[in-house]
Amino acid sequence: MENTIAKINLFFRFTKLRFYFNCNHESNALY
Repeated sequence: MENTIAKINLFFRFTKLRFYFNCNHESNALY
């Protein structure tokens, strides 16, 4: 159970990080 929660936390952290980098890339492309 704990292992599953850790995997989900890691997945969400990675997704948030990728989303953050995508936003940065998009805003950089605008300028």
